[in-house]
Amino acid sequence: MGVVEKGNKIFVPADKLTATEVTVQWQQNFSQRQQQYYSVPFYNKDLGDEQSVLFIQKDYLDSFKNKKTSGDDFTLIVDDSFQYGQNKEKTERWIAYHDKSMNAFQWRFIASMQSKLGGGLADFAGGILKQYIGIDLSILKGLIGDPLRNF
Repeated sequence: MGVVEKGNKIFVPADKLTATEVTVQWQQNFSQRQQQYYSVPFYNKDLGDEQSVLFIQKDYLDSFKNKKTSGDDFTLIVDDSFQYGQNKEKTERWIAYHDKSMNAFQWRFIASMQSKLGGGLADFAGGILKQYIGIDLSILKGLIGDPLRNF
């Protein structure tokens, strides 16, 4: 299994773009912060349509739409405007399109999906997040407590 890399071509079905909205909460500079995101499955065209998850900051949606290459659906190239999170083994990676000055740890995104979908994680985006079903959110910090990374 590969992981999404800078330069990969990804495909996002238009009908899924705003279907799942989540709230990501974190602490930054000693204050509580939160941001609305769309959590969207995508297909990595360079890796045989391998599925993963893309988090798009809600107020960055128009900017995201402007990145598409052509057509009604959204095909685009992963570039420096994205960040990524990954599992401890570095075998699965998901991406975020947002204000990169926000410093939410990776586990905060996973926790928001678990809170929204619960057991539905097994079916979302090809099941990339199913390993987190039933995990106590309070221990996620120890599993994936790293900041998002730049490509």
